[in-house]
Amino acid sequence: MFNRTIPRFARLGVVAGIAVIMATPVVTASAAFTNGSPPLINHGGRTQASVIYSIFWGQQWVTGWPDTTEAQSSVFCEGYYTSCTSSTAMTYSNAASTAMTYINGFLSSAVPGSTWIGSQAQYGASASWGGTWTDTADTPPPPGVVTDNCSEVCTVDQPPGTTRTAETLANLLGSEALNAEAHFGYSPNADYMIYLPQGSIPAGFGAYCAYHNEIYDGAGNRISYSVMPYLPDVAAGCGEDYFNNNNAFGNGFLDGYSIVSGHELAETATDALPLTNPGWRDSSGAETGDICAWGTQANGVPVYNISGGGHVFAVQSLWSNSANNCV
Repeated sequence: MFNRTIPRFARLGVVAGIAVIMATPVVTASAAFTNGSPPLINHGGRTQASVIYSIFWGQQWVTGWPDTTEAQSSVFCEGYYTSCTSSTAMTYSNAASTAMTYINGFLSSAVPGSTWIGSQAQYGASASWGGTWTDTADTPPPPGVVTDNCSEVCTVDQPPGTTRTAETLANLLGSEALNAEAHFGYSPNADYMIYLPQGSIPAGFGAYCAYHNEIYDGAGNRISYSVMPYLPDVAAGCGEDYFNNNNAFGNGFLDGYSIVSGHELAETATDALPLTNPGWRDSSGAETGDICAWGTQANGVPVYNISGGGHVFAVQSLWSNSANNCV
């Protein structure tokens, strides 16, 4: 899970008194790199040869919206990397289309077969591309808070046939994961990554950037999904201009999308059912992405570009037991 607060660095979030261990923390400036307590330990839960699906939820993704980047100077580049140089503000007339192209390019062309995701094979994890779907048929996510069973009350939903609690009744994001399963079909290896439009946010967004979760389907299968808000809504706090400079394709402006999406997909592959059947975590509960989240050149934790489809995409490193380091 990726947390984030506006000053930043990786940390575990706490929601409703329960530690949230599957989220991407927000970025915090200039902190010593002390995330987690590696190595990762196998707790026996599901790992995945993940098949990644991107779900762009809502008519808003079709209609589109404009957005403007923040002007950056090299002093304020989030990762303090030399490739992040001064930039002027840039306007995208259709930021939705730019984001969709960037995200799908990363997930379909850059991740599969990369040495980056290959570092997780030691845990029985891998990732491949399944496809994309823009869901305009279901009620689109409203502006404001979109509920989920972790960000709302952080309890585990019940299997079919049992009494439902309020969290199940008010679980818009979990319901969209089930819609994605109905569209693509069930697989124990599926990772349904739900991308929210501008302005539609889960309750904890701002304390974290994204997270992965699980829910029962109607047949009693447990499925994995990731919740991906529109990260430019919080700009630098979720990785804007973290490594690259912004350009027409979105590098820099959308660095956070590949960094955070990569974090969540790697953690889903190594810890697919974090609420009910934990997989690979360290002794503090941190997952493979948490340990290395928001690393910088100064603290020796690599952030770098991987290539695919003729473009580059920024990724954070992931924890490797065999290398005893973030790689």
